[in-house]
Amino acid sequence: MNNITRPKALLLFILFFGIAISCLLLGISRIRERISSSEVILVSKFDFVIPFASLVFFLVSVPAIYFFINNRTMKNASLALLTKSIFISFITALVLGFLINSINVNYLEKKGYVQCKGIPTGWTPGTATEYALNEGLCIIKD
Repeated sequence: MNNITRPKALLLFILFFGIAISCLLLGISRIRERISSSEVILVSKFDFVIPFASLVFFLVSVPAIYFFINNRTMKNASLALLTKSIFISFITALVLGFLINSINVNYLEKKGYVQCKGIPTGWTPGTATEYALNEGLCIIKD
């Protein structure tokens, strides 16, 4: 961080903190949308990863705000601990996100939802699945 000035550090903090807040709000919104009972539910594999990933971005913003407040970089020991924390948070976000997603998909199937065939409109193959209360509600694309 040799060329970092306090204004740059503040901008970096605002950027990463903004991404963290956005991830958290988007994740909560997607989870609330999924929890609400409707006839057709779109399930993304990343719905539960995104809110946990916000912790990673919060941790990434710590050195920038530290530099802004203290006008010096963090000590190497602190940075090493922070790096380990970021790595552990990232792995935890992925594992918990996919684990909770799997549990939720099983819950949907037990509630009587069926998996629609094909790829939901606007989604990359393999990233989302559509579930409906009956196959007649599934939108079939040619």
